[in-house]
Amino acid sequence: LPIAPPAPSQPHPRTSGAIVVDMRNQVAQELCAFEPRDGCGYCRRALGAEVRIECAECTPRLLLCVDCLRAGVSIHTRGHTPAHKYRVIDVGSDALLEIGWRGTDELRLLEGVQLYGFGNWMDIAEHVGGGRSREAVERHYRRCYLESPHFPTPHFEGLEGGGAAEGEGGAADGR
Repeated sequence: LPIAPPAPSQPHPRTSGAIVVDMRNQVAQELCAFEPRDGCGYCRRALGAEVRIECAECTPRLLLCVDCLRAGVSIHTRGHTPAHKYRVIDVGSDALLEIGWRGTDELRLLEGVQLYGFGNWMDIAEHVGGGRSREAVERHYRRCYLESPHFPTPHFEGLEGGGAAEGEGGAADGR
């Protein structure tokens, strides 16, 4: 039988379940910049954090999901044809708060804190993945979330150095 991780001795006063969910939602909103108009222009599916395709020729902006692009959809009311040029927008691959931490890593970090509880850094680090140590994950969380001047919202203005560039583990491939 798997052994449950020990509960942290004392929860951090600035980390409650509701605050973690709020922070996760804020990061997801910043990462996706999602509004209803940012769904697929053909099937209307919300694109969330998944890769989206932007038509480089249609104005106003036209986004497509990968499935609709693959199907070669035409949108006659917009003048869109499959022969148009496209841009791929991968919203989860860019650094969001700190160099070496992709947007998808931030979401997995907050999801890990919510699942395993504040202080269970080994489990959270495994959940985030990328070979990050428990120390690197805890340091990133404290610096970008708990010590944010806008707590409980992380600080989104500009990237702070760190991450793999300072040897904190993981993301050494420049993700």
